[in-house]
Amino acid sequence: MTEEGDIHNLDYSERLKFLDKLPNSEHIIKAENRIVDNAEDLRNAVGFFSSQEGAEGAYLKIFNGFPYELDGKTQQNLKYKNTYSIDAEVKEIHKVKGSEAWNYLCTINANNGRAVPIGRTYNTNIKLKVGDIVKVEFVNLNRYFDDKLKRAWYNWWSPRVIMAREDKKVPDTTATADKLVEASHGEIRNRRAKVALDADPYMTLPDENKKLLGMCHAHVRGKSIHLDLRFQVSSDYAVGWTLYIPKGLSKVPETFKECKELVDKEIMPIVKTKLEDSTQKFNCGKKEPEPVEWLDYQGMVQKGEVGASKNEPGFFYIIDRFDVEFGTQKPYFHEYFCHGTLFKGRIVVRLLENKESWKKTGEGLMTWMCSVALTEKTPYVISSRAVKKKWTPPYDHSALPANLKSNVPKEYRYWTEKDPTKRLEKRDEFVVEIAKKQLKLDSTGPAKYKVLRQTWKGQKVIREGASRTVYYFLMCQNDVAKFGLAFQNNPLKNDELTGLIAKEKSELCKIREDTNIKPGTKLNPTRETPSEITILEVGNATILNTTNFKRYRIKNGGMSGTWQTYSINDGSVMWTLRKEKATKD
Repeated sequence: MTEEGDIHNLDYSERLKFLDKLPNSEHIIKAENRIVDNAEDLRNAVGFFSSQEGAEGAYLKIFNGFPYELDGKTQQNLKYKNTYSIDAEVKEIHKVKGSEAWNYLCTINANNGRAVPIGRTYNTNIKLKVGDIVKVEFVNLNRYFDDKLKRAWYNWWSPRVIMAREDKKVPDTTATADKLVEASHGEIRNRRAKVALDADPYMTLPDENKKLLGMCHAHVRGKSIHLDLRFQVSSDYAVGWTLYIPKGLSKVPETFKECKELVDKEIMPIVKTKLEDSTQKFNCGKKEPEPVEWLDYQGMVQKGEVGASKNEPGFFYIIDRFDVEFGTQKPYFHEYFCHGTLFKGRIVVRLLENKESWKKTGEGLMTWMCSVALTEKTPYVISSRAVKKKWTPPYDHSALPANLKSNVPKEYRYWTEKDPTKRLEKRDEFVVEIAKKQLKLDSTGPAKYKVLRQTWKGQKVIREGASRTVYYFLMCQNDVAKFGLAFQNNPLKNDELTGLIAKEKSELCKIREDTNIKPGTKLNPTRETPSEITILEVGNATILNTTNFKRYRIKNGGMSGTWQTYSINDGSVMWTLRKEKATKD
């Protein structure tokens, strides 16, 4: 009431005039207000007020035509809150002594249905029972895990009960919680070890004796799509990499079935091409550590929910599952051995200098690149590069896949040495022994070697002779390419030369006679220039795959003898082919 009488029925604009008459005092501090009449000013005002220290958000009221409702019920104002919400299940009820108020211990669900603690609410007069689903609003959400118990849990800050969700029978999942941890800038911590997970969980070395799972999601939001490659570290959490795709879907899928069909038709050919060619790489980035339940999650997410966009649905489609083994882990280099349908063999992720031409990698100085090391399968720990850099993994971690680790003689098991110097010495001795005695740690066997020449020639009236010539050196088993290099010079005439990994080595191995190659095909991608492939030599060979470099013993023909092949730098597509000098026994 004022001297003028009851003002609650006046418009808000009129009531503000009475507020302006009140002076600030020890007990009254008037809040600042702004009048806005367009969307841009509204956004700026909300941003200003909600960012003030201690602010819970911003309160929006209609300036004209908004009387003060004495019962508090109105649809003529809005509250913008710096908070988030999640639907949880009531597990325990605590009655506040001397009042009609309660607080509740709540859980959410892992994707396998296991209950995961999320915390206790503030006191509320909303009465619930065990098993009810409740909407809880909070400022931020933190995630913890315990190394000893191998369990994860969450804890919300400033949790207020909003309402009972009578329309829901099950709570939200850890997948939603993980996104809310990130969105609310919550912490991810190892409670027992007191070490922040984001210190670099990718340097964690899991137990090599345990079976660990890997998988890859195609994650779709509207037309946008990327891959989420995930590797289990323990029974509790997994690390992962986002692999960027250079195109999106042709339309927004409406169902999970339609999503799978679009991904299989439009995206998987791109993915398979990259995974079948060691010269192809994925731009990628680190994901936050996530619960292992993500390894099994698949399905559709409604628009506006975590994993979708504001206006379009989201989908998680599992395109590959596999066992995974952890190799070398460095701050700038990560190595995994995968046993899947798509992701198979040695997967490496490297930190490289960023380039203008690389998309979706941000403006940082460096970016991550992921590729399948199809031609260089040697584990880094027993490579010449690791020896040169004097690097070994920590005690009790071999950084070898199980099939190789089991074949290492006892006297060379470097990972059993606690002393770093002795561990390095024993590893180096093992690498020397590999080369000296040709320990067969990789597949070996008979093969056919082929030397081919490919020429391209324009019209004779323009130029005489071949306009371009490429020579190929191939190792084939039953027409399947085991290795192949492309050179500018003839390997039959040189004892040492450097070339590139042959992109179409599988097709080249199938050639059994001189062949004309039409333009516009895999082996001749030119538009109009004809090409011819001639077989220069075919003979018998044996593949001697040491784990340091590849060696081949050619039994007949112009290349008779033992040859080495090795990359110029770790992961390079440029390789050298060199004939070994004969030595007396």
